[in-house]
Amino acid sequence: MFSLFDAHSSIGRHSRPDLPTAGAMPKTGPFWRRALTGLWIALCLVIYAAAPAEACEPDCALADTVLFELAAPGGVQVFTISINPFLVSGRISARGGTGFPFDGGYVATNYHVVADADMLVIFEDGAVHDVEIIGIDPSADVAVLHPIPPLMETEGLAFAPFDPVTIGQQAIAIGFPLGLGKSMSKGIISDVSRVLPITTSSWMAPYLQTDAAISHGNSGGPLLVSCGRVIGMATTAIIREGAENLGFSIPIPALAPILQSSSRPGRCRGRGTGFTARSCPLRSS
Repeated sequence: MFSLFDAHSSIGRHSRPDLPTAGAMPKTGPFWRRALTGLWIALCLVIYAAAPAEACEPDCALADTVLFELAAPGGVQVFTISINPFLVSGRISARGGTGFPFDGGYVATNYHVVADADMLVIFEDGAVHDVEIIGIDPSADVAVLHPIPPLMETEGLAFAPFDPVTIGQQAIAIGFPLGLGKSMSKGIISDVSRVLPITTSSWMAPYLQTDAAISHGNSGGPLLVSCGRVIGMATTAIIREGAENLGFSIPIPALAPILQSSSRPGRCRGRGTGFTARSCPLRSS
């Protein structure tokens, strides 16, 4: 790499400049060398000033307790009941997941959490809300819900900038694992472009992989950076013998446009992929 020190030190190795005599002005290098040095310093200052910020979010260094206090109101529990009239036993099945509010008082969650639900409610700190499904994108595994009455937390969680997320960046998941109650787990981003063969969602927008604990019941919950902004939606995890800490989330650059489009009442944004049909029946409680 070019160095100013190397440029000047080479002079000393090949020649010995005359020392100034008493009362005389010291000699200086040629004008072009001084101009080049000044230009180099100015260029360095410009590059330093224009350097991009850390990917996605700077490290806010928020304490975990402070982060949970700020972000926890943005996580709500989604509960569904499905009835299969053709079964004698086991005809009623319950399913739970997580959602988070965003602009407009809507709630984002995974489509697989609410698919085929005959009854759907949202629990928010002891309050029960009926739900209207506003829009869905089955291929992307995203659904937008409208709670009735509106949530107390109406502002919703802020989305992180669309800058690339980096491996090693902190990741925090808020959700209701196994329906036990609101929980926070913390880890890092393990990969930023994971494609899984089990879901069409990751084919269109490769998932973020994290080692933050994601279990059944976390689906649809927010994945946050240390500043409390959303970088993804917890969607699935590999849970089997020999697999540990393999959770996956839809990244916010792919998620945000779907939420904005699907939050228009009656909007069905399902996309045919050649493997899945575009079928978007809207239901309400």
